[in-house]
Amino acid sequence: MRFVFRLLVLALAAASQFVSAAAADDEVGRGPAARWVQDLPVPQPRAARMRQVANGVYDLLSDTQVRPDGAHETFFSRSVYLVTDRNGLEQAARVDIDYDPAFDHVVLNRLRVLRGGKAYDRLPGANVRLMERESDSDSGIFDGVKTVHVEIDDVEVGDIVDVSYSWESRLPFWPDQFFASFKTEWSVPLEMMRYRVLWPAARPLTIRNRKTALKPVLAHDGTLVSYEWRSVDGEPVAGEDGTPDWYPTWGSISLSSFTSWGQVVDWAMPRYAAGALPAELAARVDAIARKYPKPGDRITEAVRLVEDDLRYVSLSIGNNSFRPRSPAETFRSGYGDCKDKSALLVAMLRRLGVEAYVALTDTKTGPVLPQMAPAANIYDHAIVEVRLGGRSYWIDPTSAHAGGRFPDLAPVDYGWALPIAPGQTSLEHMPKPHLAAPNYRTVERYELSQGSRPALRLGVVTTYTGAQADSMRNDLANKSLAKTDSNYLNFYVGMYPGLVREKPLAVADDRDANRLVTVEAYRLPPDDLRRGKLLRSFPVKASSLDAYDKVPSGARTTPYQLPSAVNKEHTVVLVTPGRRPPAPPAAAIDGAAFRYALNVTRSGDTLTLDYRLAGRDDDVLKAPAVPGAANDADAASNSNRWNLDLTSMAGGTIGDETGTWWRAFVLTLLVLLVTAALLAATAFAVRHGLRADDAHADDGFFFPVHPAKFLLMGLATAGLYAAFWLWKSWRWQRRHGQPLIQPFWRAVFGVFWLYALFRAVDARGRVAMPLRIVAIAAAFACPAWVLLCGVLGADPRYAALAIVLNALSFVWMLPIVVAVNRLNAAEILRANSRVTDLTGAAAAGGLVAWVVVLVPALAAGPWKALGLF
Repeated sequence: MRFVFRLLVLALAAASQFVSAAAADDEVGRGPAARWVQDLPVPQPRAARMRQVANGVYDLLSDTQVRPDGAHETFFSRSVYLVTDRNGLEQAARVDIDYDPAFDHVVLNRLRVLRGGKAYDRLPGANVRLMERESDSDSGIFDGVKTVHVEIDDVEVGDIVDVSYSWESRLPFWPDQFFASFKTEWSVPLEMMRYRVLWPAARPLTIRNRKTALKPVLAHDGTLVSYEWRSVDGEPVAGEDGTPDWYPTWGSISLSSFTSWGQVVDWAMPRYAAGALPAELAARVDAIARKYPKPGDRITEAVRLVEDDLRYVSLSIGNNSFRPRSPAETFRSGYGDCKDKSALLVAMLRRLGVEAYVALTDTKTGPVLPQMAPAANIYDHAIVEVRLGGRSYWIDPTSAHAGGRFPDLAPVDYGWALPIAPGQTSLEHMPKPHLAAPNYRTVERYELSQGSRPALRLGVVTTYTGAQADSMRNDLANKSLAKTDSNYLNFYVGMYPGLVREKPLAVADDRDANRLVTVEAYRLPPDDLRRGKLLRSFPVKASSLDAYDKVPSGARTTPYQLPSAVNKEHTVVLVTPGRRPPAPPAAAIDGAAFRYALNVTRSGDTLTLDYRLAGRDDDVLKAPAVPGAANDADAASNSNRWNLDLTSMAGGTIGDETGTWWRAFVLTLLVLLVTAALLAATAFAVRHGLRADDAHADDGFFFPVHPAKFLLMGLATAGLYAAFWLWKSWRWQRRHGQPLIQPFWRAVFGVFWLYALFRAVDARGRVAMPLRIVAIAAAFACPAWVLLCGVLGADPRYAALAIVLNALSFVWMLPIVVAVNRLNAAEILRANSRVTDLTGAAAAGGLVAWVVVLVPALAAGPWKALGLF
């Protein structure tokens, strides 16, 4: 049936267009313009402007002339343009004129092509068609406007097209009144603009300029005055994305025969007079009054009745364009537009004893209505003002699925509105909403199971309040719950392939509190978690904090429209038993557009990332502040997405944990003190060692020392004593056999010179040891040992073990220490093997250094999970 219905609609539409084309000559006239219309010569193109032409059309003239005459109004419009490129042919050869057949009659005055200095009249044979277009029908809006469509034959690049037409409008809504507006600047080159109005000399004409200083030239003609605005060779003004609808990117002028907003109220009062309620609705309203004695509850129930029981349909055709239907007609039909629903709600509230009025506003230019000439046709929306307790409250009855109870309804903010109330003489301002607390909170909880093949569970709880709850409630009504559930799953699957739904999406809605909660539950199996290194690079993202991602970068000349009333919290909780992934750094941004913060905390095996995003009360950003806001948006975007290593134990402590700062201070101070002490001890030891060398260098070979002392000092100093022994031995060798060697560098890179030292010892005499074999073994084993330590140290969990093993690499020098001892007399060996005060101090300093180095390494390892550090 639905398919058949669609075919029927298409057939009727085709038939409608056919009939309209056949009747075009009856509805659209052809003939010269009225005698009061003044003609202008075709302006000549300017070479300098040709460079600025886009889309192949250069506008030479835009001429509009208007003559109000009592209950009628005659408009004349002329456009002249040059076709500069092939891309402009389609636009240049087409004329579209929108008009309302209920009030307007269109006459084509001129349709000619100028080519090579000659004019070719295309009007007599023009193919004129009428089309009915309801571009907003999907939104329930029908305005009855038709389009005169003309295709001009034989148009070529280089032609000048000259088109003019007139239309006469009946004014049943405001006889003897006149309202108009026009632009004085364009985004494309325009050689000449003229706007001319013939107006009775005895009546004032209100003129309001916005972003232009252009003034009219007045010329008197009997009882009429000609107001003429003219602009020649205006500089094109480029538009910018994101500019507020109300901002005057291009200069404009509004005109009105009214001199005050009070006159608009006087005009609207009889049209918006409250009508009687039908008996059925009156009974329902009286039932509300009996059940709810408080005004706030009565208002809530009346608003919900209008919002829930009447669908939105706008039949703004003919008399319905500027006059609401009666409450009885609206209720019986079950639908209405903003005027109808507002008038109906006002009638209901007044029956409930609540003071209420219809208020006229504009969804685009509402914030700047005071800058406009007061007129009856500059609004596109009607709402309701409730006056209670000395305050004004604004209600939009066209909303759907709104929650909360009066006065805690989602705020309405269109800037300014004009209540249709007795004695009302001015516009009233609607205060901007201020969100003191977040109206969107989401918590994502990731729980990793234990073991070498962990699985992951993800739970998501999102709480919507206020306007966010209204929006989410409306989304759920427009989509099925299953579709919403599927969309949510697909989002997370995009981040975590293999994720499956563990429970269906659950929704809990408290409409009175205007609080809606959704609960999601997912599971990621072990194999999918390990696939593609997901476990080592696990993405987390505060995806709800994208409100400012589209702020444009670069300089601009117009303000930027920010999202309205943003206040969100997003929390990511990671529970990783036995693991300690490194945490992202905390962040804070206090910018012109918004405030952003990321707080990071850790408790045991739980890492928590708390995000907060709050917009400013003023949702319009001035042009100079836009580049900075774009940088802030980039910084916030980079801060709310991370790839975390869930296998790591190197997380350490969080910067804002209690006491961390003084621990870091004490540790840093200790490291500095130990380093200073070690440097002083080293300098003293080197000086003492040089003197000792001179005392026994001629009596002994190399540097004899007992193996026990070598091991003790090597352990105490984390191997530094072994480097000291090498330095002493190579100094002896330089003095007695190889004067060109560098003992310091042979000690620093001792692992590469072990074999050479073995050979030097072996050359001094037999020591009853297979030194060549031992030398080869040490030369290979020691570098391998160091390499192993490097591999272990790459994993923070084994950093402490790597440090210990690396410090023990000096044990491979014990065979050569024993060999050196056998070369020397017992007296010399005993003299060098004593533990002096100096060696004791060095050992004590080395042990302190061990503590300083090992404690942080142990804190990052598996011992942390046991609670030992």
